[in-house]
Amino acid sequence: MIALAVQAVSVFDHYGFRNRMKTAKTKPAARDLSELPKPGQPAWWESSFDPNSYKFRDRVLFAG
Repeated sequence: MIALAVQAVSVFDHYGFRNRMKTAKTKPAARDLSELPKPGQPAWWESSFDPNSYKFRDRVLFAG
């Protein structure tokens, strides 16, 4: 039963990836992480250090 659930998640993940690749050719969303943020704009990583953000919780949880 667990193997079936893992396979189902894998299929959904695969289709999500295919959809992102299909739209990536027309709408690139990649960012250059070495590029500094423009004045007045937050850096891409700031939300990971906001205690009210889910990214903060994930960073703390997975960083150990």
